[in-house]
Amino acid sequence: MKLTEILDLTLPVYAHKNSKVETQKETLQEHTDRCEKYFMRLLDKEKMRAAFEAMEPVLTGDTEKKYADWFWQSMQDVILFHDTGKINPIFQQKAMENKAFDKIIIPKLYEKNHAALSAYIYLDYHVAQLEQMQEKISINREILIKLYEILCVNAYLIMKHHSNLSNFAEFVTAIQPGGKLSNMDTQMIERCYHQIYKGKYSKRSVESYVGILRRAKKETEDRKFAKFCYTKLLFSLLTACDYYATNEYMTGTEIKDFGSIRELTNLRESFEKTKRMQAIRAFQPQNVTDDGKDINYLRTMLFYEAEQNLIKNSHEDIFYLEAPTGCGKSNTGFNCSFHLAERGMGKIIYVYPFNNLVEQNKASLEEMFEGEDILKRIAIVNSITPIKRDEKLAENHQEFEENWSECNWSKSLLDRQFLNYPILLTTHVSLFQTMFGTEREAIFGFHQLVGSVIVLDEIQSYKNAIWTEIMMFLQYFCKYLHCKVLIMSATLPNLTVLTGKKDGVIHLIENREFYFRDKRFQNRVEISYELLKEQNFDENALYLHIKEQAKTKKKILVEFIQKEMAYRFFDKLTSDIEIKAVVDRMTGDDNSVDREKILQRIKTENFAQSGYILIATQVVEAGIDIDMDIGYKDISTLDSEEQFIGRINRNAHRNGIVFYFDLYPAKRIYGENDYRVSEQFTLKNIQMQQLLIEKNFSEYYGQVMKVIQNNRNNASDFIGIETFMEDIGSLNFRKVMERMQLIEEDQWRMSVFLMRTIVLSDEKTIDGKELWNQYKQILSKPPKDYAQFRVQLSEISSKLNLFIYQIKKNSDIAYTDRVGEIYCIENGKDFFVNDRLDKKKLEEKGGLFIDI
Repeated sequence: MKLTEILDLTLPVYAHKNSKVETQKETLQEHTDRCEKYFMRLLDKEKMRAAFEAMEPVLTGDTEKKYADWFWQSMQDVILFHDTGKINPIFQQKAMENKAFDKIIIPKLYEKNHAALSAYIYLDYHVAQLEQMQEKISINREILIKLYEILCVNAYLIMKHHSNLSNFAEFVTAIQPGGKLSNMDTQMIERCYHQIYKGKYSKRSVESYVGILRRAKKETEDRKFAKFCYTKLLFSLLTACDYYATNEYMTGTEIKDFGSIRELTNLRESFEKTKRMQAIRAFQPQNVTDDGKDINYLRTMLFYEAEQNLIKNSHEDIFYLEAPTGCGKSNTGFNCSFHLAERGMGKIIYVYPFNNLVEQNKASLEEMFEGEDILKRIAIVNSITPIKRDEKLAENHQEFEENWSECNWSKSLLDRQFLNYPILLTTHVSLFQTMFGTEREAIFGFHQLVGSVIVLDEIQSYKNAIWTEIMMFLQYFCKYLHCKVLIMSATLPNLTVLTGKKDGVIHLIENREFYFRDKRFQNRVEISYELLKEQNFDENALYLHIKEQAKTKKKILVEFIQKEMAYRFFDKLTSDIEIKAVVDRMTGDDNSVDREKILQRIKTENFAQSGYILIATQVVEAGIDIDMDIGYKDISTLDSEEQFIGRINRNAHRNGIVFYFDLYPAKRIYGENDYRVSEQFTLKNIQMQQLLIEKNFSEYYGQVMKVIQNNRNNASDFIGIETFMEDIGSLNFRKVMERMQLIEEDQWRMSVFLMRTIVLSDEKTIDGKELWNQYKQILSKPPKDYAQFRVQLSEISSKLNLFIYQIKKNSDIAYTDRVGEIYCIENGKDFFVNDRLDKKKLEEKGGLFIDI
């Protein structure tokens, strides 16, 4: 349909102005046509139509699909109607400078906002359509209530398409007496809008929908999740289409590439051609005899078992890959994700628990994929990585750096915001922002989850208090968004125990004991509990024990769970002239450059004559590619203990040993809501000590999940699953977001920028003063091109992170400059010794560091 059927477009009605490439203002019909064009393109993406087809019968309540055509039309009309409110004379006069509307006055209309009027027009027209349908056919009362609710949800999305998606209750308020839509309805009845709108069409008052929505609350768990997925998905598509269309008018950039199966196929072919994969393919399990010594035999056997079971069950939704540390899990996981992508999936999203793991695995992929063209199709999306730029003309990187104008700024920004890459590397925090965030920019990429393969690495790192909720969402996202999920870990909790739904979930390794109990993995590292048994054990006793082991001139890794203790221990070791070993330190304070230097030193330097000691915090637990001989660890959670073991004797070429000790209470770091740090689940319990030796994590997690079920799932108050389900069904997005928050917001920390010069691994330098001034300059005088501003700011912010440290909030800290919540200390070099941060010096200035 054309807008002229419902709007009076005798006078020109505009949607946008000030294009860089068009001399004329954009009419409302032109903008609508562009939006519909992008909607159809996105609808044709992998699995997108199938996603809505799966949700339709659940939402309408009609399994016979009698209302499927109505459902699709109502949904597509959200795009058609979303800007109809721009007919608002005040919007035309003030925002569009449209003199043709100067003499049109609507009583009691004082603001130029168009979204609420658009929502009203959509609702009025479509309720009238539903009323006409009722006159022609008999509609079951329960189904009718659901159809009305769908229209109200659609109208709500239009109402919010320029703001955040917080709570459907906002719509209910708007249709109640005195609410914005209710007031409009009264004016429509009084024919106040007759000059611009051909309605009112519906016989109902909008206030009557309040009772209908109240009755719609009686629904199944299935429908609650379907409604949640539908609302987020349609909002994401609406804002994407609006953004793409507006960008096309403003810049002339038409987006046609949204990531495709073809690109993944090309990546898969390149993956198979790598040396590592060719070596694996040359291995034929049936023709190889196991000598009981070669660990690569087990790695390759695990690779093939996972691959074969995945191919056999690729129609299922969720796949568990449980594999011992050091078994090549990343390579196996990548292979599995490519196989899943062959089932018509358009994207692989690889998710890690920490930013440093994202950066590290990017480096691993650069090594794995031997071709620059391939690397351009892989992007990192997290808080510290710059937006990947779309290079239009420059053929070599240096030329491009010198010709900023050659960058397709708007496409780069759009690609980032809408996740238009075939392979994404990201963090679980970034993924959860897309899945559960309420801000418009967070939801932009939600539609890219449809038809994607999501690989979750180290899922045990996620907040265990919400494991049930995480698994529920993953299962329903697979059902309604047609995702495939691969969950990987050496310590893998079977989360289906918490949801009670095992259908569609496959364990890729059928006999885990074959690998975990094999001496090459189980006996690769000796586990010692002797320090846990010592009476009155303290820091000094630990120090003397490590000092004795240092005489062996081996590589020693020591992990403290409290950062302050790590610093203290490091200082003590470096000041002890009797210790000949090279001593390093790695904590959350270190930037990526510092970390990379340490990792390269461990890999490349020979410490046979001196020995080597690395003092660290939890940053070494998961995914850090180091191979040490002796380990010491302050106890925390059992899965962390196993992750730590993975850093010792990785290739089983020698003897390895780990000593566990207990110096700092884990609850102070992990919090009261992490049930795994209860004494009964730590190495203080003899049963847990044995489970770690046996690698029997299913027994361990079985006990942990019973506590989660009793303490949270079955709770009758706000933390119980019942309350969670109510929030999902009522579309209380803010509450759901708060519930699904992986990291609690810390109001007690501040960011300080320590100005100095940093030398990168390639010997290039970054001048902190120059960077700080660039940051201030771009914020105070941003480029007129918004997309260019966002991309440049992203690149500067990425470098900025190399200089920023988190300390406890202190209003008395002596800083020289401030931008927002970042405090700049000009003489930053004074707080470093041998290019490493000296905490004591900064604390003397007033900055106390956070604990971890």
